[in-house]
Amino acid sequence: MSSFKTRRVRRATTTLTAAALLGTLVSVPSANAAPGANDGRPGWQLKYVESFGKPIPDGGEWFVDDYSDPVDDLNDDNGDEYRLRWGPNFDAAMSTFKTMRKETQFGHSGWLTSSLSARDSGGRVDDSFNKIEDRPSITNATIPGAGRVGAISTPKHTGGALIRSTEPLPRYYRIEFKLKTLNYGGERNGSLSYDGKFNGYKTDVCKTFFPWPLSNNDPIVPSDPCETDTAVNGSVHSYNSFHMLSIVDFKPMPRNLGSYHRHRKVLIDQFSPAPSRDSTRQRVCNSATGEYYPWNESNRTTVNMLFFNGPQSQRQTFVSDCDELPVAGNQISAAEMIPELMPFQDYQFAIERDETGYAIEASGNFKHAGQTTYRYHRKFVDTDRNDNGTISQNVPIFRYNVPGDEYDGRFNSSATVRGPYGSRTWNDMWPAGSEYPEYFVIGQPYTNVGEGDASVDDIRLYVRK
Repeated sequence: MSSFKTRRVRRATTTLTAAALLGTLVSVPSANAAPGANDGRPGWQLKYVESFGKPIPDGGEWFVDDYSDPVDDLNDDNGDEYRLRWGPNFDAAMSTFKTMRKETQFGHSGWLTSSLSARDSGGRVDDSFNKIEDRPSITNATIPGAGRVGAISTPKHTGGALIRSTEPLPRYYRIEFKLKTLNYGGERNGSLSYDGKFNGYKTDVCKTFFPWPLSNNDPIVPSDPCETDTAVNGSVHSYNSFHMLSIVDFKPMPRNLGSYHRHRKVLIDQFSPAPSRDSTRQRVCNSATGEYYPWNESNRTTVNMLFFNGPQSQRQTFVSDCDELPVAGNQISAAEMIPELMPFQDYQFAIERDETGYAIEASGNFKHAGQTTYRYHRKFVDTDRNDNGTISQNVPIFRYNVPGDEYDGRFNSSATVRGPYGSRTWNDMWPAGSEYPEYFVIGQPYTNVGEGDASVDDIRLYVRK
């Protein structure tokens, strides 16, 4: 019997049009609660809050990441998985650029870290470092109608920018924040083409997944990044996205797309597939009716709410009001945002870890549902179902154990990668006695897909009273 819990709170019975809301709304400044208060959240005590009233320091210098301290040697940027699949071409491609990184602590006692990554390829089409205007950044900004915010920007898709917890999160916590603006793809006023972009990407040069393709059939031509699969449109992989909030098992910094897929535990993200990626199996939930509708009928600015299950963190389970269980398989979005309402209305996102599992929340004015809070709680080991209807029991959230005494090794496994250039097995992917401290991520963490800007406010960390 599953303990999966859903809670949806409706605060409005009608959904106003974007034009009506933009004409009538007034901004309300964020409250600045004092640390130590519970802020109306029983059982939780506020430890930190960041409202971006003080400038984020421009500290730290850009440095070359030589991968001497890798996340892992499987599919981190310099991982062996890519050598097994593309052989000498991968090493040759990696030698054509340098990964530049920069980290800066900010907030009370430096509890937050800005982590940036850019690609120095000597001015080639994939370069995101040599021109200042191409570099990713996290800065303060003032937005009419929203006030002071933290502005996250990745002007080119090979740059990454995220805000993370400087230190590992406590064993039990609630992390939340407000999203004030979002420009990482999706339609505006019914079109994917606006502001000289397509799905959030500038179309001046090619934008590809080089040198980490998503398919064995995609080429790596070291001298020409444009030969690899496109991230913009024209491939079954093309999309844009933004991580509203995720929990990972390593100290996060921007990395390639594949690397994050083996290290996430919980995720809320905005997902904007290109038309070339459309599939009738990929759906959005209309929580007002409890029925799904196709992605291509949405504005492509949807909210995915996921738990990552299984022994290798490759099993994505999506939660929504359209199913009683988390569903593993094709993409399912829990709700559709209305970006035209921002910044006069914002969205709030939260993740909790309590004694039994994780809860994820999304609040705001969603299409079809009006002002709504979606909340889903899942135990560390629970029940889900495959897209074909098969129910699976005793499925764990990947690497849920923060201290070693929370886990006895029952889900330990190996991972094997086979390719044209050989095979390798990685043993003990989740051994007994292992510990996986957690960090949160807000931003655009991928360095081979995702381009745009967003602004955030009121990041709060709660701990158990």
